[in-house]
Amino acid sequence: LIQYKNAMVSASPGTLPRAEHLKRLMNQAGSELEKDWLQYLDSQDLRLPSKAQVFLERCQTRPDFSYEDDLTLIYVDGPVHEFPDRAQRDEEQTDCLEDLGYTVIRFGHKDDWDKIIARFPNVFGPVKAG
Repeated sequence: LIQYKNAMVSASPGTLPRAEHLKRLMNQAGSELEKDWLQYLDSQDLRLPSKAQVFLERCQTRPDFSYEDDLTLIYVDGPVHEFPDRAQRDEEQTDCLEDLGYTVIRFGHKDDWDKIIARFPNVFGPVKAG
């Protein structure tokens, strides 16, 4: 009974155990920054995305991650996204996705990820008090 009392439960967005789901997402991640983002979510015991790297033909974009039940798409943007031509393309793709009913959340490499996550508790879950 003491083991049950001290047990921790971590939810996974699918039928796989959380650790296995995280491993699959890490294998599908397109960059080290995306892997860092996933590890950050895991370390904070936040909800993991349901899928990674799904191409959305209608908007000609491949979000880094998606939360299918919430119609939320995640981009983890490195320095290349700061160039004006890339920023313009990102904006056009975001507009297209939002027109389809998606919520688009971008995590830049210089952004405060805690602040972004705190704005979307319905997607990521509650932030640890700390």
